[in-house]
Amino acid sequence: MTPQTVHAIVKLADHMNSAKRHEQALTLLTEALKVQPDTQPLVIALGVTLGHLRRWPDAYDALSRARELGPTFPELECHLGEAELLSGHMREGVSRLQRVLAQTQVQGVATSEQPQAYRRAGFVLATFQKVAAGLRSRSTSTP
Repeated sequence: MTPQTVHAIVKLADHMNSAKRHEQALTLLTEALKVQPDTQPLVIALGVTLGHLRRWPDAYDALSRARELGPTFPELECHLGEAELLSGHMREGVSRLQRVLAQTQVQGVATSEQPQAYRRAGFVLATFQKVAAGLRSRSTSTP
């Protein structure tokens, strides 16, 4: 598979996910990975799609594998941190998202994906902290 074909498949899967056609995106990516199993962009797209399907442990596994296949970057780390949080690896997820925020603040806008990763990491962390605070206040107010 050429890099252009991989890019086209990832874009098509992204479009399907945007249209809430997650199962179709999953099928597309699964078939593409049968042909080229160690292609980082396809594995990342698979992890993102599994996240859309709320299959967080599977998303975590795919995104962890993507991290092993190639270079890491803020957007991948953000997706992985979110999957960690939502699959029960809370300390790791919080730590990873905090690193994304810190890294992006230090580097500024060095790549086009950093602002999106920064906003996403901040949103996920803030939401998690609100939920955790709500749970703590409920547990202390319940006799």
